[in-house]
Amino acid sequence: MSNPPSFERKLALGHEGEKLVSEWLRFCCGCGVIESYGFLSHDSEDKAPKLRFARDAFVLPDLDVCLAGKRYWLEVKTLGYSPENRRLGIRVHGIRRRHYQHYLEVGRQTGNLVHLCVLEMESGDILIAELGSLTPYPCQCGGCTGGGRYRVTNFDLVYFDRAELTVVANLRGHASFEALRARWESGGRPLRTG
Repeated sequence: MSNPPSFERKLALGHEGEKLVSEWLRFCCGCGVIESYGFLSHDSEDKAPKLRFARDAFVLPDLDVCLAGKRYWLEVKTLGYSPENRRLGIRVHGIRRRHYQHYLEVGRQTGNLVHLCVLEMESGDILIAELGSLTPYPCQCGGCTGGGRYRVTNFDLVYFDRAELTVVANLRGHASFEALRARWESGGRPLRTG
């Protein structure tokens, strides 16, 4: 069994997924894209780029996308697969609760909708949904619900039903996706556990 990948390795693979989605938007959909993750914050505790106000700052989604006079934000998550939540009886994807709240506020402040985009390494699917339209579910692990001793993750997450996201493309067979998928697997990231 291989060692779990380092934080830096996970971050690098996530950035590769964001770049792949950005390229897909530009070359397959004709969108204009500003890659927010290219702007590093000078805040020592959090390097994520932020929308700053006098008293508040909100983490920006990864991509600022425009096409035909419309503009929206896109938060890209590169994930191995969609695990089944047995308590809810659904397949889910999750993000940090703090980021979820920040993205919704960015949408309110800018007047541009925020969408969640998931690039699934197992299926090759690009899934997208408007973040505010998704039903958020709290973490159901025993540590979070009080029914167990350990939390699955150190982060407070919210989860969304995969079925609420729309499959907009499948990248299986595309060279850049297959290369990322191979790096994902060789880096110790599972496509499916168990």
